[in-house]
Amino acid sequence: LRDCTDQQCRIQLYRALAYASDRRDRVIHDIIELGIHEIVCQILDSCRDGNAEVLTPSLRIIGNLVAGTVEQADAVLQAGAIPIVGAHLTHSTPQVVNEACWVLSNVSCGTEAQRNLLIESGVLVQVLEVMRTVSRDFTHCSIEIHRLVAELLPEREGGLLGH
Repeated sequence: LRDCTDQQCRIQLYRALAYASDRRDRVIHDIIELGIHEIVCQILDSCRDGNAEVLTPSLRIIGNLVAGTVEQADAVLQAGAIPIVGAHLTHSTPQVVNEACWVLSNVSCGTEAQRNLLIESGVLVQVLEVMRTVSRDFTHCSIEIHRLVAELLPEREGGLLGH
């Protein structure tokens, strides 16, 4: 994954992994066991302003993995996925922002510890900012943002931001 220099080859590789990891428990298990989730997190972290054709399937891979078992989601979160994904909330491409919101909304459906990690990371302030400034171009990601906020609002007494 890291050594592939051909951009089109990388894009196809990420798309294939995104497709393979979609609700296929054994594939998700293998991706985690091989450490591919860590590589994908590193790639996402290193190309914050990168090509949407690379970012979109990479975020999809992470989203599929955190939708796996608790242990699989924990492995991805331990690789630093939340702040890395959160950094893509300001991307100029609506599809990338939508995928980032989708990943975070998957985390919000996880365990209490996973939701607390999401809250404590501070990424929700970014999500709320995206929600506040969302334009018509981002309407499709607005649904994911609202779902994410709705999942987490009841979590803390005094509201999402502790007020």
